[in-house]
Amino acid sequence: MEKAFRGLDAATLVTIFLSTNVMFCFVEPYLIVRRGLRRVVVDGCWLMFAGCLLRSGLPGHPMTSQTGIVVGTILVGAAQPFFQCTPALLAAAWFGPNERVLATT
Repeated sequence: MEKAFRGLDAATLVTIFLSTNVMFCFVEPYLIVRRGLRRVVVDGCWLMFAGCLLRSGLPGHPMTSQTGIVVGTILVGAAQPFFQCTPALLAAAWFGPNERVLATT
């Protein structure tokens, strides 16, 4: 298998991302109840930003650290549920039972 980065297989990075994503899918509803929807989504944006920055580096200064790439992948995986799971919660809060399907499609 081709290496995605020095010493890291693409499959390893995908496994790290998906494992983190699944774990945070269980944490995300609890955080919304404790901290509120807006705060959780804003925090998710910051996690995504930090993870993307670690994975990609700055323009002209690509990330070459294996640890930085793995930590960035973990942060992006942790941020994903905040965008993946919240639309259904938002639709449940804003729309009636007969309107939810239309709102989320």
